[in-house]
Amino acid sequence: MKKIFMLFAVCMAAVTLSAAELNIFASGLHAGAVNDGKVEISYVLNAPATTGEVQLIGEGGTVVASLPCPDEQYLTKGKHTIEIPLEGIPAGTYHWTIKASAPATEALTMVTETAEGSDWVAADDALIFYSPRGLAINTNPENENFGMIYVSSPMDGADDGGSDASKNHKKGLYAFYPDLTMANPEGNPYLGGLEWTGKAQAPHRLALDENGALYLSSNDAALKGIWRANTSDLAANFVPVTTAENFTGFTALAATADAVYAFDNVGTGEANSQFVKVTADKIDTIAHVAKLANANCSLASDGKGGFFVSQNRWGADMYFALFHMNASGEIDWSAVTYDEGAEKYVSEILPFTANISYRGAMALNADKTKLIMSSDKSAVVFDIAWNEGVPALTEAFRTPQLASNIDGVGFDYAGNIYVLSASVERLYAFATVKANNVCVTPAPASSTITVESDEPTTWHLTADGELTLKECVENKAKAGDIILLADGTYEQESSISVKKAVTIGAEENAHPVIFHKSSIYFKIYTDVKFEGLKFDGNNLTSEYAIRPYDLESPKKITVEGCEFTQFKKNIITSGEDYHVDEVLINNCYFHDNGRAAVYFPGGLQGQEVCSKLTVTNTTITNISALSGAGPIDIRNKSGEVDETIELIVDHVTIYNVTPYDRMVQNYKSTKATVTNSIFVQPEDKKDAQYAVYCYGGVVKNNLDFNTLGYREGPELSGNINADPLFVDAANG
Repeated sequence: MKKIFMLFAVCMAAVTLSAAELNIFASGLHAGAVNDGKVEISYVLNAPATTGEVQLIGEGGTVVASLPCPDEQYLTKGKHTIEIPLEGIPAGTYHWTIKASAPATEALTMVTETAEGSDWVAADDALIFYSPRGLAINTNPENENFGMIYVSSPMDGADDGGSDASKNHKKGLYAFYPDLTMANPEGNPYLGGLEWTGKAQAPHRLALDENGALYLSSNDAALKGIWRANTSDLAANFVPVTTAENFTGFTALAATADAVYAFDNVGTGEANSQFVKVTADKIDTIAHVAKLANANCSLASDGKGGFFVSQNRWGADMYFALFHMNASGEIDWSAVTYDEGAEKYVSEILPFTANISYRGAMALNADKTKLIMSSDKSAVVFDIAWNEGVPALTEAFRTPQLASNIDGVGFDYAGNIYVLSASVERLYAFATVKANNVCVTPAPASSTITVESDEPTTWHLTADGELTLKECVENKAKAGDIILLADGTYEQESSISVKKAVTIGAEENAHPVIFHKSSIYFKIYTDVKFEGLKFDGNNLTSEYAIRPYDLESPKKITVEGCEFTQFKKNIITSGEDYHVDEVLINNCYFHDNGRAAVYFPGGLQGQEVCSKLTVTNTTITNISALSGAGPIDIRNKSGEVDETIELIVDHVTIYNVTPYDRMVQNYKSTKATVTNSIFVQPEDKKDAQYAVYCYGGVVKNNLDFNTLGYREGPELSGNINADPLFVDAANG
């Protein structure tokens, strides 16, 4: 753990902020599988951070460990993937968070810049809209699209009367990542397969439900209704929410886990102001709410069963500019009251000017403790105090005056505020005052990090068990674990990649068979041990049993007490572009095969494929179609005599081998030791094969019958040959 926390100092160095930035938060949290004591973490930062750390959360929400990001480069704005070491973390399954910090925001700061030479045009073309109507921001970390910002734009830039600044944006739906970069491919709007009319009411308001599904309303006579967009695939067709037809058109919109709520046919007069619940097959009127002036109103669920409503008001007519309803549609709080003496509506928390709540934009933050609304050309933020479901609002702060026609407002997860204005055809973003600019984002509950115990686990598998050998090796076992197989035949449908150092062996007194059902072998990327297994090659013509499978990673392959039969290809071998440091074969039996028992050729770049090969107490017999390699064969490819490759053969018996021209070979290496072994060929094959072919080392105390004997070069002593010792000094 000390090594991990030493990295914390690296991350403490502040990242220089070149421009105003949003208050910090992380989104897009994803954790990969734990591998070799490390976990890969992905996340997105909406702004540059000064520090960042992954927190592992234990029972009761306690922080078990804080693992800092490994380098300053992972603190920049945007998407990152880092590898976090888990050394010293207690075993267990943890929920996790990302804690990010940034410099304090000392004053309300507009982050979205204005174009040079203009008083109102956004510097970023992506943030320009002619007549935007809806704004929704996903603030639920459980959702796949957490942090996304959605804007509805019902009119086409300059074509429908907008300024030249907005001419590139057309009607439809737009999506932005938390750093305010656009998600729409090539800036094209999502249309959902609908013929939007290009009028100011379609698409109109937006709402997100608790699961992150996005809803769009339309109050246009030519296209009216509510649709659901698939936020995982916004290019897909939008789906109608209801098949009912008893409605005029929907304006204000809110969505909860079980239903969608809206205002239908909003207009003057009590009878026309219907607050409705929209389900798949019907539209239920909950209440009539008097004097909603027109379609410019907003609706927001308070998370307690009630709703806030904000509506278009101006001048002396303040009637119900902002109010709250319970679940039955009864108004239990209003920001505006009627003053009998003054004979007018008054408010202690809303300014009484010519533009009280024009357009009626309004939204709540994620925990329902703050409300933002448009009022007097500003966005005003209120603190909410709750008393048995009834709110009381106190103004917290407001933006400078921006413009009329504020159509959308909202909060993101870090409390930044967003203002969508049709008058200035743009989306604003403001960083709010935050002395402690720190945000902790929880990963979705389904994403956990499991730290295994350092103690090895023994896995007990059966041939017909639910846990297969492949699944155990590749996904379940950790480095150091032991996998024991009971009696039975383990048919392998596909190759098994061994990327963690494990032992694969037989249960006590068991004789399991690894049956190669198709072109399959063990691909070795790290240390591994095979013990007490029978490998049946099933007479396949393109098969290997065990094979190293990369060039860089160090590894040792140990094979003890194993049997190999019915292989047509080399059994323990390697391709010319792979490498293994050491191979140890002990007490094994290779019989009735077609090619070499052990074969390591030279590498394509001249490197040794295997640095050291040891074969002891092993029998190799009945090789029927040997060509190109001896039963035990290891080579360099340098073309020069050297001592880089070491071969040790001791107490090995090889007999009845179809001739190649050597039984044991260490080609071009002077580092060979062949001792106490027996090499036998039938009488009719005695002139075709060397017992040992190497360029140096020690060859002694061996018995060889009916072979050509030994190549000149090694130290020869104590060897017994049935024929006179034959030494080839000429052919090399």
